[in-house]
Amino acid sequence: MLITGSTRGIDVAIARLFAWEGARVEVHSRNTGALPTVQAEIEGKDGKAMQVAADLTNFAEIEIMMRRQLEGDSHPNLQLNR
Repeated sequence: MLITGSTRGIDVAIARLFAWEGARVEVHSRNTGALPTVQAEIEGKDGKAMQVAADLTNFAEIEIMMRRQLEGDSHPNLQLNR
């Protein structure tokens, strides 16, 4: 599950809840500084998370982000973008 903007506000709360209920979440932000903190918090309570950094106004970055997901072991079946 890819949750865009999930390093603050309601989006980080959504990421936490889904992860703690068993979903593997991909925490996203264009601000890479907050990503490790959110990932560590989720994994500290037995959740599964990975970091995804991309500027969603830049098509090339979106393409790279999606390619990495499809090539890795993460195949999101849901994307939340508020």
